[in-house]
Amino acid sequence: DDKGEFVSLGELFSEIAGVYLLFVDQVAFSILGDKNRNIFMDFLEEEFTTLALQENYKENADMMHDAFISDLMKCFYIYAKYPFYPKEDKGLKGTMLWEFAKKISKMIGRENDIISIFIIEHMVMSDFVCLQLGKLLGNNK
Repeated sequence: DDKGEFVSLGELFSEIAGVYLLFVDQVAFSILGDKNRNIFMDFLEEEFTTLALQENYKENADMMHDAFISDLMKCFYIYAKYPFYPKEDKGLKGTMLWEFAKKISKMIGRENDIISIFIIEHMVMSDFVCLQLGKLLGNNK
């Protein structure tokens, strides 16, 4: 019986935030270049972290800040090794979003549930498409 890990909402949020920020970082790098991407991402990560912690940990926001940044960096490290797009004639297995969906499925107690993995992966992909980051970052292609 694969019941998964059952983690806290904070751990789940950190995992989701890390993947979204990693995606934004990849798009920002391709459009803005290294220097401008670094400036943009430093600002975005700091703002995102501050807003998230103020909303969820009002009393302990300062204390939680470093832990949250640490969680984000771990997430970047784990998922950055996976390609964003599948190789030609290959399925989604082994891509960043697929591995992320597997991890989230496990975290919510649905480990190895292919339907959960597929739904999570497609929900996140839809979010990324809807963000239209290229347009937001000045690339009108």
